[in-house]
Amino acid sequence: MALGGISLRLLGLLFVLPACSDGPYLQTEEYVTKAGQAEDYMGGGCVAVQEGNGMGGGTAPIPVEGEGGESGEELPLVPGYSFSYEGTGNSVHFTVSDGYGAVLVERDYDSDFLLSGKKDEISVDVTGGSMRFIHWGGAKCQEPRSPSE
Repeated sequence: MALGGISLRLLGLLFVLPACSDGPYLQTEEYVTKAGQAEDYMGGGCVAVQEGNGMGGGTAPIPVEGEGGESGEELPLVPGYSFSYEGTGNSVHFTVSDGYGAVLVERDYDSDFLLSGKKDEISVDVTGGSMRFIHWGGAKCQEPRSPSE
């Protein structure tokens, strides 16, 4: 029985190790502004350039209030959006797409950018507001601040 517990712990370590890759890293912060409201910090992250590393997010389609017809009919939907970060082996590829899959923004951050100390700020209009992404790099992954801070 103890051997089974050790095996499970080892499997857990093997699963976690790819996420603990060597740098350089792309640091991210994401902000959302909904129509008529103040900007909100949604979170951040850290992605290594190694192939297989990545993360993303987005929204589902949004029903359009005040549109549509008869009682019982479904409201029309406004498409959501998605964003993703993917380590390619020598860079981190960033994409924002609309709900139809059309690419709105695309960037590649190579090691030169990630170690340069520069920041890249991107604003994108999305359904019901806008998103702002701030990207910079580093040799080490920094823990992102919590959205509640």
